[in-house]
Amino acid sequence: MSDSLPVRVTVMDVWDAVTLRLTATTPIQDVKRLALDALGLKRSADEYVVKFRGAAVPEDSTTLADIQFAPNAGLIMLGRRRRPVY
Repeated sequence: MSDSLPVRVTVMDVWDAVTLRLTATTPIQDVKRLALDALGLKRSADEYVVKFRGAAVPEDSTTLADIQFAPNAGLIMLGRRRRPVY
């Protein structure tokens, strides 16, 4: 799979990261689902927003190529809603 990119995804609410090998045509929605699966989290991808270079990434049909993602760059997944801290 020579056209794959290493993609680092950090899921902030569990403070864990995973590296995925994906193509530039991978939609952001799929990146979220794959990251959650790789970390063994049973949450819906819709509960998260993805940020790249500090800005939220539109998720409708946006791909890694659309955001000019570079190999080994990082994406951050944050919960859409704030969770209470006890």
